[in-house]
Amino acid sequence: MISTTVLNTLPDHLCLINVQGKILFVNKAWINFEHDNSDTEITDWLDITYLEVCDKSAKQGDTLA
Repeated sequence: MISTTVLNTLPDHLCLINVQGKILFVNKAWINFEHDNSDTEITDWLDITYLEVCDKSAKQGDTLA
């Protein structure tokens, strides 16, 4: 398995999810993007369902979600 330390050095936003869509890991770039671009802060992404986050964002007008 790839080390989380290595994943955290990558500039791309990475989110690892399981087959149910639950978030297992986000890297530092993902967290930095959240801090720079979100009104609300999710400090612990673990076990959040990625598709639910996308659906909520889409309902709030995010055309990329």
